[in-house]
Amino acid sequence: MGKFYEGLAEELTLHVRQIAWLTATPMAPTSKKGAVRPAEDDAPSPTRAEAREKAGLSVELPPITAGSHLVGYLWEVGPNMAAGMGAAPVSWTELQAWQDQAGHRLSPWEVRTLRALSAAYVSESHRASKAGCLPPWTSDIEQKEREVVSRHIRNVLRN
Repeated sequence: MGKFYEGLAEELTLHVRQIAWLTATPMAPTSKKGAVRPAEDDAPSPTRAEAREKAGLSVELPPITAGSHLVGYLWEVGPNMAAGMGAAPVSWTELQAWQDQAGHRLSPWEVRTLRALSAAYVSESHRASKAGCLPPWTSDIEQKEREVVSRHIRNVLRN
């Protein structure tokens, strides 16, 4: 695979991982003994995107320069499938069935990339379910905001 396709696959993967992080619902923090703390009410926990919006924070995605149709296909197929103990990447059989039924003819690179995007989504969804998990991507503006807050905290602690 050429450098263009490798770079494109990395870009698409980061985009999908960020979506998985944003749509994850973090588990409640655990006590020191490992028991999950009880929820304060019966309301469903918000996703990271919902929590960010409520806090007035931006919900941004890394840009995609090409290949956005593959991300669209991923949502059409479904980013994951049910497995015995949770979610699993979309199988090759499912991808073939989807192509046949939807009338798509993807290139071998596109099919491999679609499967890899599904695996990245599943992996990031699992990782992002942990409380305090950092996003896979932050915008330049958000990174600058973090640096300003970090400097402010250091200055406060010095005094």
